[in-house]
Amino acid sequence: MAVEDDEDDFFIVPAYEEIECGETIDFTLKKERNGIYSDVDDSDVEWIVRQSRSLSDFRSVTIGTIDNAGLLNSNGGVFTSEEIGTCSVFARMGGEIKAEAEVNVICPCDEEADIEEVIRLYQLRISEGPYHRDLKAGKVWSSFIGLQPGTATNLYANLNDEYGEFTCGSYQDKVLRFLSKMQSNPEECHLLNGYDFGPIEGSYSAHHATVVYPKGTDWKKTGIVFDPWPQQKPEVMSISEWEKTFSPIAGDTSPGSRHKYNTTKDPNDYQYAAWTAAGDLAQETSDLIGDVGALVGFGQCPVNILITDSNGRQMGAIDDSNMVFDIPDAFITRMGDGEGGYSWYFILPNTGEYDVDITAFDDGEFEFFVMNTNTEQLQNYGERIIKNGEVAEVELSSQYPTTPMTLPDGSKVIPTLEEPVIPESTVPTEEKGLPGFELWMTTFVIFVVMLFRRS
Repeated sequence: MAVEDDEDDFFIVPAYEEIECGETIDFTLKKERNGIYSDVDDSDVEWIVRQSRSLSDFRSVTIGTIDNAGLLNSNGGVFTSEEIGTCSVFARMGGEIKAEAEVNVICPCDEEADIEEVIRLYQLRISEGPYHRDLKAGKVWSSFIGLQPGTATNLYANLNDEYGEFTCGSYQDKVLRFLSKMQSNPEECHLLNGYDFGPIEGSYSAHHATVVYPKGTDWKKTGIVFDPWPQQKPEVMSISEWEKTFSPIAGDTSPGSRHKYNTTKDPNDYQYAAWTAAGDLAQETSDLIGDVGALVGFGQCPVNILITDSNGRQMGAIDDSNMVFDIPDAFITRMGDGEGGYSWYFILPNTGEYDVDITAFDDGEFEFFVMNTNTEQLQNYGERIIKNGEVAEVELSSQYPTTPMTLPDGSKVIPTLEEPVIPESTVPTEEKGLPGFELWMTTFVIFVVMLFRRS
């Protein structure tokens, strides 16, 4: 003989529902005992909405409200959605939670996407960096004036909190926030209907940006890149154009982005994770350098750089397609300069001598300078003419800051020694909130921090 249950089992109907923002759900608390089902009277139930979570990690919202039965309303349990995201609905009786249901609120699908409007709002809401303002005011160091605005910004970033907000990683974070908030805003989410977005990287994880692309397609073929960093103002370009400058491209392999977005889930992209690890090491450059200091350098235009230490170990480009990284406790990276050349950044332990070969892969001018962290001056070799296939050479040593560079015609260039000029910040110092992947920028500018912390 079956034993009868003397307690009710409670559950909410529906237990899960997906609706478009603005729609409602009529929840009912039901009970079951011994196979007999019945509705619980609304007047006996207190309905509660909790655990609201916006579709955007950057917004704190209440996803919806729910009615309770009372003097002015005889029907309880009607949930009205107000924001996009998820929440839980609880039914409470006598102070005790009896059951729970889940709600997923999505963007209304009756309006078409408008990527041009997305771009317009992006250009309106993402601000220009301070470089152009300081350039007009004559506050930019003369040696930086010929650089790409983004490059100059990165060089200033760790000395000036305002500039730190406009490095490529910081800009990527701003754009991801912009798109995420738009996607979760009931008034604007339709603009991205049918589109996805995510963080990407190029130049062996040296540069970071954001891509928008039609859902279900390969972003490496169909994407539109939102990248304000190069010119320090909100610009967009096709992924094919972006790849010309920042090849090879991949989903962002930075720790904070890995597997979080659809752009960062391709295991083939994680061949670049070794570069990220190198960058993570570079972020601890102050420990790496220690008391011995470092040689930190920059090169630009149609050249490749290959560095050889006194033991024959190499770091840099062995040709235009292949890199080598055999020098311990050292770092190098390159990225396109937007004009068919490269910008190079490297850091070397200040404990030895290094031969640097600068090889042209096109006719043009190149620029090269080096900072020794144990001095307070920069060795500037200036801009030099070079032809395709020619090689300029320089030996770097902490003991000889004025070592000449040998040009292809055999002539020698003695570097000028300069002191950097740093624009003053015009905004209060705030926490930068960097997403953790200012890898190549950190390696280059850390030496300036070390110089000025002694003053």
